Amino acid sequence: MLSSWRVAGARAFCNGPAPGRSGIRVNSWLAQHGICSRREADDLIARGLVTVNGETVALGALVPTAEDGQEQAVVRVDPQGQEELNAKRTFLIHKPIGIVSGQPDNSSEIPAVRLLEDLDRCAAPADIVEALRREPNYLAGVAPCGRLDKDSTGLLVLTQSGLVASKLLSREIEKEYLVRVAPKERITNNSLDRLQNGHLKLDGRAVWPCTVMRTDVPNVLRFILHEGRKRQIRRMCGLVGLDVTGLARVRVGKVDLDLKRGQWRTLRPDESFF
Repeated sequence: MLSSWRVAGARAFCNGPAPGRSGIRVNSWLAQHGICSRREADDLIARGLVTVNGETVALGALVPTAEDGQEQAVVRVDPQGQEELNAKRTFLIHKPIGIVSGQPDNSSEIPAVRLLEDLDRCAAPADIVEALRREPNYLAGVAPCGRLDKDSTGLLVLTQSGLVASKLLSREIEKEYLVRVAPKERITNNSLDRLQNGHLKLDGRAVWPCTVMRTDVPNVLRFILHEGRKRQIRRMCGLVGLDVTGLARVRVGKVDLDLKRGQWRTLRPDESFF
């Protein structure tokens, strides 16, 4: 059975917008409705796996904007395309210190994806581990969603899904960190306010407002960010006279870190970052 979605509008324009007509591109519509990323949509469209009102759409096609009296258009992804989207996996790693998130700068560095090659580190149920063991290319197309510094630890997400990647790299998703700082005497109400009010600048651009609060441990702060610039927390703390001596990401969206250091697992069907 085809996966289908209804949208107000009589029909899509299969070869691009018709003169005088307005609408939203099919790839954008699919992305906005959480079906897939725009890049994934373009791939499906190029292979003839997307239809609107039963007509196969071409790249650049539009789903028309709603107008009174129009029937609802039906946007469909072919079962083959839906199966491919459903098969894409997302992996969670408790990244140890010393492991790099992305491509290493030199041969002595170990990328996080290499941990996923070790099924003995997998904390998923046994049936999932066995399924991965029978699939030699289970890591095809896997890429990290954001960075976690080499000298930081905690939850790192890698995925094959363009939709998951685009969501996690947006400001829609919170990322939570526990940050050990020194000296603790400089953790003042003024420094906390400066950290979270959006007035600090990195590389000439204001930092997006965030949440920074004390914890039960005197020299540990809790950061909740909506963006992820290079070494952002360490650089922010430096601007208010604090030195970061330890940093761990403990949550991404609605997913909490529940792994031992160095372990990994797949995202469960009942879990979602958003």
